[in-house]
Amino acid sequence: MFNHIKFKTWFWVFLTYLLLPVPAKTEELLERHALVIANSHYPKILSDSNLFGPLQAPKQDAVLMTELLAELGFHIPEHYILLNANRSTIETKINQFTRGLPNNAITWIYFSGHGVEVDGINYLIPSGHSFNSAADIRHHAISANWLLEKMTEKIPQGVGLLTLDACRDNQLPMTRTKGLGIRVMAGMQPQGALVMYATNSGSIATGSNQGASVFTQSLVNNIRRLVDQPIELALKQTRTEVKQKTHYRQFPWEENGLYGKPFCLALSGCVDVEQLKKRRNQLIEQVRKLSGLSPKPTAGLLNIFHDKLRNDTLGPAMVMLPGGTFRMGDLQGGGHADEQPIHTITLAPFAIGQYEVTNAEYVTFLNAIGFEGVHKSWFQTQAEDSDSHIMLRKGSYQVTPGYTKHPIREISWYGARAYADWLSSQTGESYQLPSEAQWEYAARARKRIETRYGWDNRLPVCTKQADNGAQFNQCDKVTLPVGEFSANHFKLYDMHGNVREWVQDCWRSYDHNQIVPQDLDCKYRAVRGGSWNSDANNLRSAYRHWFTSDYQGNDVGFRLSRTPSEK
Repeated sequence: MFNHIKFKTWFWVFLTYLLLPVPAKTEELLERHALVIANSHYPKILSDSNLFGPLQAPKQDAVLMTELLAELGFHIPEHYILLNANRSTIETKINQFTRGLPNNAITWIYFSGHGVEVDGINYLIPSGHSFNSAADIRHHAISANWLLEKMTEKIPQGVGLLTLDACRDNQLPMTRTKGLGIRVMAGMQPQGALVMYATNSGSIATGSNQGASVFTQSLVNNIRRLVDQPIELALKQTRTEVKQKTHYRQFPWEENGLYGKPFCLALSGCVDVEQLKKRRNQLIEQVRKLSGLSPKPTAGLLNIFHDKLRNDTLGPAMVMLPGGTFRMGDLQGGGHADEQPIHTITLAPFAIGQYEVTNAEYVTFLNAIGFEGVHKSWFQTQAEDSDSHIMLRKGSYQVTPGYTKHPIREISWYGARAYADWLSSQTGESYQLPSEAQWEYAARARKRIETRYGWDNRLPVCTKQADNGAQFNQCDKVTLPVGEFSANHFKLYDMHGNVREWVQDCWRSYDHNQIVPQDLDCKYRAVRGGSWNSDANNLRSAYRHWFTSDYQGNDVGFRLSRTPSEK
């Protein structure tokens, strides 16, 4: 007899795996090189003696762009991040930069600052000089047309990207009596390159008195979100957002002179959307013919589920993750020595707890096995340590009022494993603690961009509504109920902060291209994720630490993993 329940379970695991994005045909990975120029220190505007005044946004523009470029695999050494550079410095660095480019490189030059068109030529205004006439601009500014030509002539078989966040609005009007054109960028007719302008002819770019410019913020966010789609889609979305945010005063545009097939910034190339749809439709049709089922896809292709316990109650929420390959370790630098060497890991599909295990969930386990079955090495009660929120009253375990949804803490690795083993016996499934590799894969939650945290490279904040919110040592130094902050892209909560999380692995240094062994018995075990008591650096996805297996601390808890069912 056909078992529909078992078939549905198998179907969604299999469908999740098959519907992973399909990259285009793998090709040789081209070198990526970038240079960033951000000028904000301009002389004060004094009558007609200077036309370009100080700016606020370029410094933060440079930070956002540099982070994005690093995430996308661009080589951008510190000497190619130019802040408040004069003409001589810019010209010298452009010559050095282009001289070393391979002829098939992907190259990106970004400029944030003042810019203007004079006699059909775009000029970028360097720092350290006053400009009050067209002649000054022609002789002392940087020709954007020259910059574009220097880049494209060196990469005839590559891809050139030029971003001009110029034409700022906080400068004196440029009058026709001075022989100047309006404050816009003229077209440059690029060949083999894509030029992105913050605004089109007839409008001016909106700066910022705090933070990055509207254009750069939107561009960075949309490239991250659409990194495996043709770059034109990110630019189109950026244009729409900037128009709305500036109330239709600013209209970004681009000149596209790229050749050949669509270009995507993801290291793995473009997702083959049509092939993805075709595979999905074929699979669903086959399943319907075989079983008569009409399955409905779950949001984001991630299957969130609860296994049923023997008493017909539900176990913890689990998220089935697709397998994949990722780089593990300190990818951006600035971490600890034990996060090296970086190594590549391939994982099969697995499930992981959507939340850290709570006090209420753990107490359910304790009362199910009974007082006599509880081992003292597992955890501490409130009577033994005031930081614990589990009480023993008349032979029954209870949670301190108000802390049922807080993560369990004061628990050893043995206590965490005991809970996983109990769930296995209750459900007939294979529960355990995640491996370090599984944990880091789940925390990174991105397949095509490598970042310090699950959100991106921004430092965590204590704001619950923010997508980079986390409970760490800059917030109130307590745990919070699980799920108070935003979930990551895998719909997992509190992967950074709240409590550190035990993992299965014994503590060992990384062996290149190998997962750290998961010995059955060892003195030290790894913990991941940082806690309410950790600084921002120790909340990174790559951060790892260790304790003795019997350690019971007020900042250590755990979450579960589970092997996909074969039933």
